[in-house]
Amino acid sequence: MPLLTPDALRAVRSELSEGSSVHEVARLVRRHLPRLHGPDVVTAVHEVLADVVGLGPLRDAVALPGVTDVLVCGPGTVYVERNGEL
Repeated sequence: MPLLTPDALRAVRSELSEGSSVHEVARLVRRHLPRLHGPDVVTAVHEVLADVVGLGPLRDAVALPGVTDVLVCGPGTVYVERNGEL
């Protein structure tokens, strides 16, 4: 379960600039989510980085065992091929 709410993720992303360091992401996470400490900050930073430079909301689907293809057919319409079946 993600630690960042969609609003918190948007807030952090809105303050990032091109080339922001991991330390800058951590500073923004701490500012927008002051209740997080230690390992939770690290997890939240990974969530931000996955959204910004990774697959974002598709990350979990791609990580499932047996996934060979992910088809995005528009907002809210995603098909996952797993073990050869959609």
